[in-house]
Amino acid sequence: MENIKIKMRSGNIVMTLVTLILFFASSCSSQDPSIRDLESYRFYKSGDNQSGYAGQYLQDSLAISFNGRVLNLDSNAYKIPTEIRVHFEVISGGGSIDQPNQVIPASGLVSTKWKIGTSSTNQIVTASLYDKTGKLLAKMDFTAFAFQPGRWDIISNFPVGYLNDMVRDTINAKTFMIVGSKLYEEGDNYFQWKEVQNVNNINFHSIEIDKKGTLYVGAWDGNLFKSDDHGKTFSECTKPIPNYNGYFELIVNTDNTIWVSRWTYPLRYSNDGGQTWKITESGLNNSSQAMDVFKFSNGNFITWMGDNYSVLESSNGINWLPISTLPKFTSKIYVTEKDEIIAINQESGMSIYKLANGSQVFTRVYSLMASYNTAPMKDVFNKINGYYYICIPGAGILKTINFNSFELVYDNSDIRGLMIDHNGVFFVTNKDFNKVYCYKEK
Repeated sequence: MENIKIKMRSGNIVMTLVTLILFFASSCSSQDPSIRDLESYRFYKSGDNQSGYAGQYLQDSLAISFNGRVLNLDSNAYKIPTEIRVHFEVISGGGSIDQPNQVIPASGLVSTKWKIGTSSTNQIVTASLYDKTGKLLAKMDFTAFAFQPGRWDIISNFPVGYLNDMVRDTINAKTFMIVGSKLYEEGDNYFQWKEVQNVNNINFHSIEIDKKGTLYVGAWDGNLFKSDDHGKTFSECTKPIPNYNGYFELIVNTDNTIWVSRWTYPLRYSNDGGQTWKITESGLNNSSQAMDVFKFSNGNFITWMGDNYSVLESSNGINWLPISTLPKFTSKIYVTEKDEIIAINQESGMSIYKLANGSQVFTRVYSLMASYNTAPMKDVFNKINGYYYICIPGAGILKTINFNSFELVYDNSDIRGLMIDHNGVFFVTNKDFNKVYCYKEK
């Protein structure tokens, strides 16, 4: 302690230590050398990073507590601070705090309700903490997301990272998504998500669902897992590509056929729930990749390869023959319920082409300018409540019934992909993979 005393006589000393909870800060008094106390505090907060409806109270209160002590360097004795004063202030979002000014008693806590505002999705409240003399000890931020039906809400880090994939089960009213490499299930509201725990700490990259409600989840180690009980338990399928550990494209058709596609590996499928796999033998370039696989109403399969512009058809999934030529620079195809093939290419900005059932030539049906081009495209086509929704990266979202006439329902040059939950809520990813645009109708 003698070294500390010498330093104290010559001036001030400030010590800072970061903790896992929030922080731990030690500081002596100001310029008066006669003050011999060294103060230390550890502050804790709860209620951060919540979501709720704009203009309503968040479910959990904001709470702050502290542990502190004051060391007198002359007597080497400790005492407990009697109180800490806290001031809550709304920084953004336009909300309100019920009890903005409070006193935290020694070894106690204070809490207050936060009614989030309506002026923006992102909400911030700052809590400033003072000792009884009015000296500022620390500041800490509380963040929240305010969701408002009828408004496009912008969410960063939703809920804990980049939104990779999503599937909906409208029969059982369930939606699952993969964020980062974790699987989440939607809760009672579209902004409440719960992580689905898995005992093996599996890192997921994509998810699909079949007509029976079975979930199939692709893992970054090249394995495939499935769940027959809505994500409560998962079992491991036979590995689709033996001796391969990495990402693959996962596709599930309307007849519950599971397809796995990967560059430099033959396309393969399983029609027994992932127990056995059959590999394509002819017609496809194994050094490329099948980008999409659909099924016609007559039972035949349709695909296209990333290295050419041919539509290929197969009756058994093993042998393939070209049936039509796609427009150049095609980035995505889709097959409607009427067996019409829709193609999007990077021509005149972005263009949509249609190949009617029985036709041999694609016809351009719509074009619009886009701020950027990307290929291959993902999460482009969705159908819900009788309408098709097409996400055009770098442009916006189109709505159509028949792919003859289109309505631009969302104009946004930053978007990349569109996913829709079982309630019809839109989740739109952005170009830089760091935001989600979310919309629910009023």
